[in-house]
Amino acid sequence: HLLSSRSPSLVFDRWRGLVRDAVTRSGAESSVALLLAIDPPASYFPDFLTPTGHRGDLAGGIEAVRSTPAGEFRDQLTLLAGTSPLPPAARVLATGAGDAVAHLCDALRTYHSIALAPFQPWIEYRIAQVLDRHREHMAAGGTESLLRSLAPLCQWEPPVLSVPFPLDFDLHLAGRGLRLVPSDRKSTRLNSS
Repeated sequence: HLLSSRSPSLVFDRWRGLVRDAVTRSGAESSVALLLAIDPPASYFPDFLTPTGHRGDLAGGIEAVRSTPAGEFRDQLTLLAGTSPLPPAARVLATGAGDAVAHLCDALRTYHSIALAPFQPWIEYRIAQVLDRHREHMAAGGTESLLRSLAPLCQWEPPVLSVPFPLDFDLHLAGRGLRLVPSDRKSTRLNSS
């Protein structure tokens, strides 16, 4: 999303320029174009791009994408096609064909090697800073303190966490865990009960 958008410009413009140059030098335009088409900075992008239940590394994430059932590719890309036009490569991916899925996995590896791997030390440094800040909130006041510290990205009013999301609905966790991912979308309510 950050590669295809223009904000925040002061923070990411240099990175965007470096990545775009690297994409051109490596001839990876079609791989990146596929990813930008199926992951637009819009109100919806396919869930198969954010797989759960994998080892937590790049290889595990790509394997989780590769293991996505064909019906999920079809359903999720059909939903995306209702909001954004899909290029031919994405339409083939919607069939769940093995070659198309392999092409997607190669595109994910290529994008990682160009846009993320060269910046990994800085990314890890920033993540460590954020985790340290979250640990301080947890140590000082537990989960309540941590959830309150996430404002203005979300609002904690026990037992409801309101977070930005393109659709307005209540999601009841019913004892399940919650993974927080920052966004700048319209608010939604998550009831932690």
